[in-house]
Amino acid sequence: MFLTEAHRTLLTERTDSGATVYALVRTAAYTYTDGVLLDVGGSYIPTALTFEFSGDGVYTLSEYWLPGDGSYFAPSIREKFPESVQTDAISNLAFAEELSIAALRSAQRRFGITDFTPPEVTAARPPELAVGSAPDWAEYFRVTDDADGEISLENAYVWDVMVDLSAAGRYPLQISVQDRSGNQTRAEFEIAVK
Repeated sequence: MFLTEAHRTLLTERTDSGATVYALVRTAAYTYTDGVLLDVGGSYIPTALTFEFSGDGVYTLSEYWLPGDGSYFAPSIREKFPESVQTDAISNLAFAEELSIAALRSAQRRFGITDFTPPEVTAARPPELAVGSAPDWAEYFRVTDDADGEISLENAYVWDVMVDLSAAGRYPLQISVQDRSGNQTRAEFEIAVK
């Protein structure tokens, strides 16, 4: 298992005696088995690190602060973080993809992986379905990768919960897939039910 982190500094406040760094931190755990890199866990959380400066060029970590869980999350951030970065800390999804990719690249470097191109999902035929049908999504979509070749749709997550096959209309469908190197793609399509 390989553990890594990526972070985005939102603000650094300095004083004569030290500094506090307000950041978004992505931690991730990866396994690499039989040539397949998997993200097996981690977190993405606002963090405040307070350092004391000793005067001889040494900073010592005096506080590693994390927000409260659940309903305490936003109030605890509002109490700890400066107002100028509270929104980024609370609605932290703006940097989620950037930090996830940075953590992935760290794991890929660790295991000597040089494939950084995500797979591509395309429509093999127009996604038009008859009311009452039971589609096999593999007939409609194709996943290809520059290193892995064709990837079976069985190895993808097809989010089709919004597709109502009992009523005519246009519905969103999302397909998420990962190649052996850990590169991920999320593709969105519109399904026509007639």
